[in-house]
Amino acid sequence: MARRVTLKDVARESGMSESAVSQVLNNRPCRLSEDSKQRIRECAQRMNYRANRAARGLATKRSETVGLIVPDIENPFFSSLAKSLEARCRQAGLALFVANSDDRIEHDCEQLQRMDALGVDGIFFVPSNEIIADDESSIMDVLNGVSVPFVMVDRIIDDAVCDKVFVDNEYGAHQAVEYLISRGHTRIGCLANTRNSQNGRLRLAGYRNALVNHGLDFDDSLVAEGDYHGASGYGAVDALLSAGVTAIFSTSDLMTIGVMRRLSELSLKVPDDISLVSFDRNETSAFFLPDITSVHQDVAELSSRAFDLLSARIGGDASDPVLQVVEPTLVMGASVSEPRDQDAR
Repeated sequence: MARRVTLKDVARESGMSESAVSQVLNNRPCRLSEDSKQRIRECAQRMNYRANRAARGLATKRSETVGLIVPDIENPFFSSLAKSLEARCRQAGLALFVANSDDRIEHDCEQLQRMDALGVDGIFFVPSNEIIADDESSIMDVLNGVSVPFVMVDRIIDDAVCDKVFVDNEYGAHQAVEYLISRGHTRIGCLANTRNSQNGRLRLAGYRNALVNHGLDFDDSLVAEGDYHGASGYGAVDALLSAGVTAIFSTSDLMTIGVMRRLSELSLKVPDDISLVSFDRNETSAFFLPDITSVHQDVAELSSRAFDLLSARIGGDASDPVLQVVEPTLVMGASVSEPRDQDAR
């Protein structure tokens, strides 16, 4: 078996001191020039140097691992979040453990306790919708018992004492509906997950506020319940059309897939027969035809802020918890036109 390459070996080969090599390869501040840093990195890569994490952990009292708990790893939003966070962790020399809770409170509790027991340095936590919908006290004891820093991402629990970063869902929905109104629509259907999603309720609030701000009545018959899956979008279309909508605001790209499937079956074209605006603008939306006007959630910005917050806490920042809001943007596609005369449908 080949002998493991050590810091001393890299120092000898690169002509630099062992302490300088350690500082560069451990991403610590040092006074070396960029050329010297690059020479050390290239030498370490050429020699196939691998850090001894166990030894480093004993010295720093850290495992150089962090955890991420998401409700549904198959959801493109959460898989994108995991990918973005993993990239930031890799750049910082950290390993990321990802766990899926299946949107279940008991799984959240299990994963939080398991990651804490494994000795991760910190946790990115996206709470399940069950927690948001039910009594939050069921998980507060677990959160209060976690011994490492954690940051809530995307979804938040109000009573939890921790850093939180999320997208302004209400503002994003308001933008979407206001744009439809500006194009002449007054009968706008809304497909939202309000039964068990805090974010869904915030998006519905944005829809409602946009209508009221423009002197339009909020009509319950124009709101359909969804669950962030394509089937619920598919199943909502007929009722919304029967209610006389000229446009649909779907609060999730996954539901939008179902909406478009049903519209196609009914031989209704977007935007000729009905206008459509979505929410998320994840990788799935790149395959929509036509290109759907949608509210873009900047996952890269969300993950970057979450990473910076957790890194600071791991590094010893003891300041008061902060709440950061990422502002979404409305990205124009080709799915909205002026309302068509309903009698012509």
